[in-house]
Amino acid sequence: MIRSRKLAAFATLTAAAALVLSGCSSSDNGGNSNSNGDEVVFVQAVGSNPPHLNGQLSTDVTTRLVGFTMFDTLVKLSTEYELSPSLATSWEANAEGTQYTFKLRDDVKWHDGEPFTSADVKFNMEEVLKLHPLGVTLANVQESVETPDDTTVIVNLKEPFAPYIEALSSHMMLPKHLYAGTDITTNPVNSKPVGTGPYKFKEFIEGDHITVVNNPDYWAGASNIDTVIVKIMPDANARVLSIQSGEVDLVSATFLNAAQVGTLKKDSNFTLFNNALPSTMTLFFNATEGPTANADVRKALYTAMDRGAIAKNAYYETATPSRGPIPAAITWAASSKVDFNKQFAFDADKAGKMLDAAGFPKGSDGKRFDINIRTAASFATYVATAESIKSSLESIGVGVNIIAEDLNVFVDQVYTQHNFDMAIMAFGSYEDPSLGVSRLYVCNEKSTAFRNPTGMCDAEIDAAFKGAATTVDRDQRAKFFEQAELRSAELMSTVPLVDDEAQSLIRNDRWSGVDKFTTTTGADWSVLRAK
Repeated sequence: MIRSRKLAAFATLTAAAALVLSGCSSSDNGGNSNSNGDEVVFVQAVGSNPPHLNGQLSTDVTTRLVGFTMFDTLVKLSTEYELSPSLATSWEANAEGTQYTFKLRDDVKWHDGEPFTSADVKFNMEEVLKLHPLGVTLANVQESVETPDDTTVIVNLKEPFAPYIEALSSHMMLPKHLYAGTDITTNPVNSKPVGTGPYKFKEFIEGDHITVVNNPDYWAGASNIDTVIVKIMPDANARVLSIQSGEVDLVSATFLNAAQVGTLKKDSNFTLFNNALPSTMTLFFNATEGPTANADVRKALYTAMDRGAIAKNAYYETATPSRGPIPAAITWAASSKVDFNKQFAFDADKAGKMLDAAGFPKGSDGKRFDINIRTAASFATYVATAESIKSSLESIGVGVNIIAEDLNVFVDQVYTQHNFDMAIMAFGSYEDPSLGVSRLYVCNEKSTAFRNPTGMCDAEIDAAFKGAATTVDRDQRAKFFEQAELRSAELMSTVPLVDDEAQSLIRNDRWSGVDKFTTTTGADWSVLRAK
């Protein structure tokens, strides 16, 4: 926690940040204070500059993190997978699972004072969902949206979609009156958001920080924290020094390297806690051109990758080698017939022979071919994973060029330009495999970001994931997921490396309530208390 009398210390980080913090006062943001009358400020460090702050248009970590301070969803989902009301007070489905009726709160206002109504929900369902990498799945299954009055929404589906309500817990509501009739993706409001959430937008200085302030009129009650500052710090060493000095209160372990996490874990002033649902470090092969267009080559390269070393060295023993596309933690959906750790057990000698058989023997210089691997430079675990893969592949004669770049450049090169041989990125499992997992394997003809960029479109795997999504019975859904996993083992275009329960480090000497802070999508700011 940074109190008003300590703002000068934080201001040394940058002159711009100093201006922001010196301008904060209890009169600006609701007047919360601790027992000493000091303003309560929470600072979180991230590694990358977000392209905007509209979390409904992206799965980018920083964008979503900031977005959930300012926006609400219709429902919430706890880390125990329990649903609870948010903007919707209740909901019910028909027997077929093709119609959902929502009752909305009647006392909610947008940050600019306009009322939140069913018209906003209808607009989001019809116009906004399809723009989100995960929301497009919901948009495609919707038939129509009715709004008989300001607090009632009826959604009709073309067919059942098993995790429909759970999926809505990830989708933030945007204000119709500021987006209707505009290009939603380029609307300037995306960088100056207006939501219904616990915090209001104050400032976004690109490359430096984002500041949000307490919403005193929040429908669920004002937070104990006056100001939340998200500090953009691309350098991992700077992030560590800042949290150690007390200038930063929280940093995701994803933004730190393994040694840094190990050091901080040993300090009693810090708590390492699970953010929520498991995530998977995922590798994409370009399945349309180059050596990796050959499935046998893809299988050989995967066999050559020491996933155990990645789990140990890149994650400081907080991850485990993936058993398959679906994380082992989702026990009901993970097939016992699939285990990549056995099917593609790390074996460099075997991998070399597989490449020989695929028509890629070593040349006179000892090299088979060269490939590049792209990743986002701001995530220390990503870079460490790429370095581990480079070491593994070069031992069997495959030259690897690591391209660690700005996240926005990475997204363009991988998802839009398809300019890669291999690309790695971590993806959350979200509330159900039909949401977080399937998007990485099913056909992505429109080249939507944060979905499958490999170029692989396979009717069998698409049908299996579709069957799992449109079947309500869990046992039947598990059978469809099994088919999808078995087929993925044949294609090996998208491959899982290691599973990790995304973790963060927070200063427990400054904050209480950490154990209840996280939800499946964001954070519950009402539970944190300054010590």
